[in-house]
Amino acid sequence: MLNLSKIPPHNARYERIYAPACTALECRYRRSFSDADRAAWVAQVKLMHALFQQKETLYWTTCIASNAGNQKMQWRSLSNILRRDKDASTPIPQLTAEKLSQFFIDKIDAVCTDTESSEPSTFATYTGKQFASFQEYMAEDIRKLLLQSPPKTCSLDPLPTNVLLESVDILLLPYICAMCNASLREGSLPATQKMAIITPVVK
Repeated sequence: MLNLSKIPPHNARYERIYAPACTALECRYRRSFSDADRAAWVAQVKLMHALFQQKETLYWTTCIASNAGNQKMQWRSLSNILRRDKDASTPIPQLTAEKLSQFFIDKIDAVCTDTESSEPSTFATYTGKQFASFQEYMAEDIRKLLLQSPPKTCSLDPLPTNVLLESVDILLLPYICAMCNASLREGSLPATQKMAIITPVVK
Protein backbone atom coordinates (compact mmCIF):
# COMPACT_ATOMS: atom_id res chain seq x y z
CA MET A 1 0.00 0.00 0.00
CA LEU A 2 1.29 3.42 -0.94
CA ASN A 3 2.27 5.68 1.96
CA LEU A 4 0.57 9.02 1.34
CA SER A 5 3.29 10.91 3.23
CA LYS A 6 5.81 9.76 0.57
CA ILE A 7 3.88 11.01 -2.45
CA PRO A 8 5.89 13.38 -4.68
CA PRO A 9 4.93 17.02 -4.10
CA HIS A 10 3.08 17.37 -7.41
CA ASN A 11 0.54 14.76 -6.23
CA ALA A 12 -0.64 16.91 -3.32
CA ARG A 13 -3.63 18.17 -5.30
CA TYR A 14 -4.76 14.58 -6.04
CA GLU A 15 -4.59 13.82 -2.32
CA ARG A 16 -6.74 16.87 -1.57
CA ILE A 17 -9.31 15.67 -4.12
CA TYR A 18 -9.55 11.96 -3.25
CA ALA A 19 -8.74 11.76 0.49
CA PRO A 20 -11.85 13.68 1.69
CA ALA A 21 -14.07 11.45 -0.47
CA CYS A 22 -12.51 8.32 1.06
CA THR A 23 -12.97 9.73 4.56
CA ALA A 24 -16.62 10.58 3.90
CA LEU A 25 -17.34 7.08 2.56
CA GLU A 26 -15.56 5.50 5.53
CA CYS A 27 -17.63 7.57 8.00
CA ARG A 28 -20.82 6.57 6.20
CA TYR A 29 -19.85 2.89 6.43
CA ARG A 30 -18.88 3.16 10.12
CA ARG A 31 -22.39 4.43 10.82
CA SER A 32 -24.37 1.97 8.69
CA PHE A 33 -22.15 -1.16 8.45
CA SER A 34 -23.92 -1.99 5.21
CA ASP A 35 -22.22 -4.06 2.52
CA ALA A 36 -22.99 -1.44 -0.13
CA ASP A 37 -21.32 1.37 1.83
CA ARG A 38 -18.31 -0.84 2.55
CA ALA A 39 -17.94 -1.72 -1.13
CA ALA A 40 -18.13 1.96 -2.11
CA TRP A 41 -15.48 2.88 0.48
CA VAL A 42 -13.11 0.08 -0.59
CA ALA A 43 -13.56 0.94 -4.27
CA GLN A 44 -12.75 4.62 -3.65
CA VAL A 45 -9.63 3.75 -1.62
CA LYS A 46 -8.39 1.37 -4.32
CA LEU A 47 -9.00 4.01 -6.98
CA MET A 48 -7.04 6.60 -5.01
CA HIS A 49 -4.11 4.24 -4.38
CA ALA A 50 -4.02 3.18 -8.03
CA LEU A 51 -3.90 6.80 -9.15
CA PHE A 52 -1.17 7.67 -6.67
CA GLN A 53 0.86 4.62 -7.73
CA GLN A 54 0.48 5.61 -11.38
CA LYS A 55 1.51 9.20 -10.72
CA GLU A 56 4.46 8.15 -8.52
CA THR A 57 5.71 5.72 -11.18
CA LEU A 58 5.48 8.43 -13.84
CA TYR A 59 7.24 10.93 -11.55
CA TRP A 60 10.26 8.71 -10.82
CA THR A 61 10.50 7.42 -14.40
CA THR A 62 10.67 11.02 -15.60
CA CYS A 63 13.30 11.90 -12.97
CA ILE A 64 15.55 9.00 -13.98
CA ALA A 65 15.09 9.64 -17.73
CA SER A 66 15.86 13.35 -17.38
CA ASN A 67 19.19 12.53 -15.64
CA ALA A 68 20.27 9.89 -18.14
CA GLY A 69 23.71 11.48 -18.50
CA ASN A 70 24.26 12.27 -14.83
CA GLN A 71 25.06 9.16 -12.77
CA LYS A 72 25.21 11.10 -9.50
CA MET A 73 21.65 12.37 -9.92
CA GLN A 74 20.44 8.95 -11.03
CA TRP A 75 21.81 7.31 -7.88
CA ARG A 76 20.23 10.06 -5.76
CA SER A 77 16.85 9.38 -7.39
CA LEU A 78 17.28 5.65 -6.84
CA SER A 79 18.12 6.20 -3.16
CA ASN A 80 14.94 8.26 -2.76
CA ILE A 81 12.87 5.51 -4.37
CA LEU A 82 14.36 2.87 -2.05
CA ARG A 83 14.05 5.18 1.03
CA ARG A 84 17.73 4.60 1.83
CA ASP A 85 18.04 7.97 3.52
CA LYS A 86 14.98 7.44 5.75
CA ASP A 87 15.85 4.26 7.60
CA ALA A 88 14.27 4.58 11.06
CA SER A 89 15.99 1.42 12.31
CA THR A 90 19.49 2.90 12.44
CA PRO A 91 20.87 2.04 15.90
CA ILE A 92 21.92 4.79 18.30
CA PRO A 93 25.67 4.37 18.98
CA GLN A 94 25.37 5.49 22.62
CA LEU A 95 22.74 2.85 23.46
CA THR A 96 23.61 -0.84 23.48
CA ALA A 97 21.68 -3.93 24.57
CA GLU A 98 24.02 -4.36 27.52
CA LYS A 99 23.46 -0.80 28.74
CA LEU A 100 19.70 -1.14 28.42
CA SER A 101 19.73 -4.45 30.30
CA GLN A 102 21.96 -3.03 33.05
CA PHE A 103 19.65 -0.03 33.44
CA PHE A 104 16.69 -2.27 34.30
CA ILE A 105 18.81 -4.52 36.55
CA ASP A 106 19.96 -1.48 38.55
CA LYS A 107 16.40 -0.16 38.73
CA ILE A 108 15.07 -3.47 40.10
CA ASP A 109 17.90 -3.65 42.63
CA ALA A 110 17.11 -0.12 43.80
CA VAL A 111 13.42 -0.98 44.28
CA CYS A 112 14.33 -4.12 46.24
CA THR A 113 16.71 -2.17 48.47
CA ASP A 114 14.12 0.52 49.21
CA THR A 115 11.39 -1.99 50.09
CA GLU A 116 13.34 -4.74 51.91
CA SER A 117 12.40 -3.32 55.35
CA SER A 118 8.69 -2.97 54.51
CA GLU A 119 6.03 -5.07 56.21
CA PRO A 120 4.97 -8.16 54.26
CA SER A 121 1.78 -7.80 52.28
CA THR A 122 -1.42 -9.38 53.56
CA PHE A 123 -4.30 -10.54 51.37
CA ALA A 124 -7.85 -11.29 52.44
CA THR A 125 -9.76 -14.16 50.87
CA TYR A 126 -12.50 -12.93 48.57
CA THR A 127 -15.90 -14.45 49.36
CA GLY A 128 -18.12 -12.43 47.00
CA LYS A 129 -19.51 -13.30 43.61
CA GLN A 130 -17.28 -15.30 41.30
CA PHE A 131 -16.78 -14.70 37.59
CA ALA A 132 -16.41 -18.27 36.35
CA SER A 133 -17.02 -18.10 32.62
CA PHE A 134 -17.39 -15.79 29.62
CA GLN A 135 -20.41 -15.48 27.39
CA GLU A 136 -19.73 -16.79 23.91
CA TYR A 137 -19.97 -14.35 21.00
CA MET A 138 -22.04 -14.73 17.87
CA ALA A 139 -20.46 -14.41 14.43
CA GLU A 140 -22.16 -11.04 13.85
CA ASP A 141 -20.61 -9.68 17.08
CA ILE A 142 -17.13 -10.74 15.93
CA ARG A 143 -17.78 -9.24 12.48
CA LYS A 144 -18.77 -5.84 13.90
CA LEU A 145 -15.73 -5.84 16.19
CA LEU A 146 -13.38 -6.59 13.30
CA LEU A 147 -14.88 -3.97 11.00
CA GLN A 148 -14.81 -1.30 13.73
CA SER A 149 -11.13 -1.92 14.48
CA PRO A 150 -8.52 0.44 12.96
CA PRO A 151 -6.99 -1.06 9.77
CA LYS A 152 -3.47 -1.23 11.23
CA THR A 153 -1.00 -4.03 10.56
CA CYS A 154 1.96 -5.33 12.57
CA SER A 155 4.80 -7.40 11.11
CA LEU A 156 3.77 -10.23 13.48
CA ASP A 157 0.31 -10.49 11.90
CA PRO A 158 -0.17 -13.65 9.80
CA LEU A 159 -1.74 -11.53 7.02
CA PRO A 160 -2.27 -7.81 6.37
CA THR A 161 -5.33 -6.26 8.01
CA ASN A 162 -6.76 -5.05 4.70
CA VAL A 163 -6.70 -8.63 3.37
CA LEU A 164 -8.41 -9.85 6.55
CA LEU A 165 -11.18 -7.25 6.27
CA GLU A 166 -11.74 -8.01 2.59
CA SER A 167 -12.00 -11.78 3.28
CA VAL A 168 -13.85 -11.78 6.58
CA ASP A 169 -17.34 -12.17 5.04
CA ILE A 170 -16.19 -14.57 2.34
CA LEU A 171 -14.10 -17.10 4.24
CA LEU A 172 -12.58 -16.19 7.60
CA LEU A 173 -15.46 -15.18 9.90
CA PRO A 174 -16.52 -18.71 11.07
CA TYR A 175 -12.92 -19.66 11.90
CA ILE A 176 -12.18 -16.41 13.77
CA CYS A 177 -15.43 -16.75 15.73
CA ALA A 178 -14.61 -20.36 16.67
CA MET A 179 -11.08 -19.41 17.81
CA CYS A 180 -12.30 -16.48 19.92
CA ASN A 181 -14.99 -18.56 21.66
CA ALA A 182 -12.57 -21.44 22.24
CA SER A 183 -10.11 -19.04 23.86
CA LEU A 184 -12.83 -17.63 26.14
CA ARG A 185 -14.21 -21.09 26.96
CA GLU A 186 -10.85 -22.62 27.83
CA GLY A 187 -9.35 -19.51 29.44
CA SER A 188 -6.29 -19.82 27.24
CA LEU A 189 -4.64 -17.40 24.82
CA PRO A 190 -2.41 -18.92 22.09
CA ALA A 191 1.30 -18.27 22.51
CA THR A 192 1.40 -16.58 19.09
CA GLN A 193 -0.96 -13.89 20.42
CA LYS A 194 1.31 -13.12 23.39
CA MET A 195 4.21 -11.92 21.25
CA ALA A 196 5.01 -8.25 20.75
CA ILE A 197 7.66 -6.06 19.15
CA ILE A 198 9.13 -3.68 21.74
CA THR A 199 11.17 -0.73 20.57
CA PRO A 200 12.89 1.13 23.44
CA VAL A 201 12.84 4.89 23.09
CA VAL A 202 15.58 6.93 24.74
CA LYS A 203 14.13 9.81 26.77
